[in-house]
Amino acid sequence: VYWSVLIAALIQHFDAYTELHVDVNNVRDKLVELGVEDEITFHFPKMEPGRIRGLLDRWERPSGVYSADPTLVADIIIAADMGEETEYWQRLVAVKELLHLADCADLSAESAEAVNVLFRNFALPPELRYGKKPLTTNTNSYLNDETRFYLALAVLVPLGCRVPLRQLYKAERLRAAEIADLAKIPERFIPEVMGDHFDLVIENFLAWEEDTIANGHGK
Repeated sequence: VYWSVLIAALIQHFDAYTELHVDVNNVRDKLVELGVEDEITFHFPKMEPGRIRGLLDRWERPSGVYSADPTLVADIIIAADMGEETEYWQRLVAVKELLHLADCADLSAESAEAVNVLFRNFALPPELRYGKKPLTTNTNSYLNDETRFYLALAVLVPLGCRVPLRQLYKAERLRAAEIADLAKIPERFIPEVMGDHFDLVIENFLAWEEDTIANGHGK
């Protein structure tokens, strides 16, 4: 299955949700159902969140003498302490790393330069990185990481919830902090998610991934 198809299927599934908050375990279970991995486990060690908030480790476990196929395992490692809004940041990082499980190898953060860029920018919200042009970057791997941040927000605040919440937000009947508590995501992202452009950004990201495949990247 093409990786962009997996992401699109995941987004479509959660867009039907009309109640918050979205359980991160449901996102994990849906990816297992889609065949991305056989097992996905979260770990919360002490880390330096100022440098990196989450990591992804994929490996194969032999299934035994009676099975030739190994068990595909993914460990998602998330900083135990992220300061203010730790739980909300953990949820966002967890979904972002879950989405990376569907990455095409050509677009993973493989090069040292790409990893350095991720470290320098990981903790900043999207609007502080690229302003009005979130698609502008010098590496596909960095752009891929950027799209995962936005798509994680789209999963945690699905379309079926964004539409009514946006109306209440615009009418000033709900504050950013109240929506953040409903969705359990960091408050700084609420103006971005509640913006009229957000849904179009998600469509653009999904279209970019499809275009990437059409131009010769792998599965």
